Amino acid sequence: MKQQRGELPIDEGWAWVIVAAACCLFGLQAGGFKCQGILLVELVENFEGIYSTSTLIWIVNLKYCLSGLTAPLTGYLVVKFSHRIVAIIGVLLTCTSYIGLAYAPSFPAILLLHSIPCGLGEGMIFLSALLVSNQYFDKKKALALGIIASGSGIAAIILPHIYRVLFDNYSFSGACLLLGGVYLQLVLPACLYRPISFYARHSQSRQNRSEEIRLAEETEHHGIDSTRVHPNCTSQKGSRERSLSLSCQKSVDDSLAVPFCSQPQVNTISDSQLFKSIGDVAGSAIFIPTNTQKVAISSLDQEEYSKEKFNWRVILLPKFLIVVISVCLYAFGMATVYSAIAGLGKELGVPKSTIAVALMISGFVEIPCRISNGLFADKKLITSTAQYALALFIPGLMCLICAQVSGLAGIALVLTGMSTAGTSVFSLIPMVIIELVGSKYVTSGMSIQVLGQSLAFLPSSYITGAIYDTYGSWRVVFYYLAGVIWLSSTVVWPYCLIKWCKDTITDKTRRKTDGSVNAVS
Repeated sequence: MKQQRGELPIDEGWAWVIVAAACCLFGLQAGGFKCQGILLVELVENFEGIYSTSTLIWIVNLKYCLSGLTAPLTGYLVVKFSHRIVAIIGVLLTCTSYIGLAYAPSFPAILLLHSIPCGLGEGMIFLSALLVSNQYFDKKKALALGIIASGSGIAAIILPHIYRVLFDNYSFSGACLLLGGVYLQLVLPACLYRPISFYARHSQSRQNRSEEIRLAEETEHHGIDSTRVHPNCTSQKGSRERSLSLSCQKSVDDSLAVPFCSQPQVNTISDSQLFKSIGDVAGSAIFIPTNTQKVAISSLDQEEYSKEKFNWRVILLPKFLIVVISVCLYAFGMATVYSAIAGLGKELGVPKSTIAVALMISGFVEIPCRISNGLFADKKLITSTAQYALALFIPGLMCLICAQVSGLAGIALVLTGMSTAGTSVFSLIPMVIIELVGSKYVTSGMSIQVLGQSLAFLPSSYITGAIYDTYGSWRVVFYYLAGVIWLSSTVVWPYCLIKWCKDTITDKTRRKTDGSVNAVS
C-alpha cells in the first residue's frame, strides 16, 4: 500500500524524514554551542592586546542569552507561520552571523553582526527542531525526540575537528567564511520540514476528484448520459457538497437519455463520507511504502494540527510551573558541570589528555542513551513525568559521589550520569508538558521553559566561580551542584507520588464497584 497525499503519516513515512532533518539541524546547533570555547580562543588570539578575555567572552554569552530570551518570539512565529519558515530564517541568520564575524573590525561590531543574529538564528533552529516532530508522532513521539536530541552527541564528536581544521589552515576571516558556508547547507534539511497543512491542502483536492469519479460511476451505472441530464435532476451546494436526484434514478429507463423530474428529492453527500468510502480511487505523487495505520485528515484534524495558538496563560497552570521550576533549578547546576570537570581534574592531578578522552567517550555514550530513553518513554512503563524526575535525580547523585571519590573514577561517574540521564532531560520536557497540560500547550510551554532555562544559565557561572573563589576547592563546587540538581528533582517527585496514590485509590475503588456489580448480577 502506498501513502497518499491526503493521509497523515503518523509514526511512519515522511515523519522519519523530518526526524532525520531535525537531528541534523539540532546537532549542528547544539554542537556549535559546544564548540564556542574553540571560537573564543581564536577571538582572544585575533584581538590580542586590543580586548581582554573577560570582554570577549560576552560575544559567546550574548548568543546564549538571546537564543533563550527570544524563545517566546520563536514559539509565536512557529504557530503563526510554520516550523519550516522559522528554521530557514534561523539558518540564514546563523550563516550571515559568521560572515559578519569574518569582517567585523571591533568588539561592538562583532556583537551587532555576529552575536545578535547568531543568537536569534540558533534559538530558532533549536526550538523548531524540538517541536517539528510533535504533529507527526503518536506512539513513537519520545523515540523521535530522542533521535533528534542525539544529534548533539554526533555533532560534538565531529564539529570540533572541523573547527580545528579550518582555524589551523586558514586565516581567522577565511575560517569564519567557511563556517558560514557550512551552516548555509542546513537550508536543505530545513526545507524538509513539511508543514501539516500540506496533507490537508491536498486532501481537499483529492476529495473533490473522488466525488467527481463517484458521480460519474453513479451516472454510468444508471445509464444516464451525464452531458444530457436535466438541470432539475441535480443540485449543488457550494464547492464541498454535491447532490443526486433520487427521483431521477427511480424514473430513468435504460432506453431514455433525458429523464423527467417534476419534484426532485435531494440526497446530500458530504466530502467526509466520500473520502472515507472511495478515498483510495484518486492517485497521488507521494510513494512511501508502508503497511501501518493511515490517518485521514478531516477538517477537524486540520484545525487541530495547523491552527495551534501561542498561549501565555500556560504559565498560570500549576502543573506547568512544576516543569519550569525544576528546569530552572537543573539549569543552575547542569550549566557548569562540564566546565567544572576540567577544574576538578586539574585539582585531582588527572592529565588534560585523559579528561579530553573522557569527554569524547561521554559524547559517544550520549547518543544511544538519548535514543534508549526515548524508547523507554514510549513503552509507558512509568509516566513521562516520573522518568523525567529520575533523569534529574541520577546526575545529582553522581555529582555527590564525585565530590567524595578521588581520581578519575569520580569524574567518570559524573560523565556517566550526565550521558545516560542528565542530557536526556531536555528531550523529555516536551513529553512531560504534553502529559501534564496537553499537546495544545506544547509550543507555548517549550518556549517559556527555554526562556526560564536561559535566565537560570546567566548567573550559574558567576555563582560557581564565587564558590570556588571562597573555598578554593572544586569538590565544594560539586557538593553545590549535587544539591541544586537534587533540588530540581524534589520539585517533581511529590507530584509523582500524589498522582500515584490517587491512581491507586481510584483503581481499588473501581475494582470494588465492579466486584459488587458482578456479585449482584
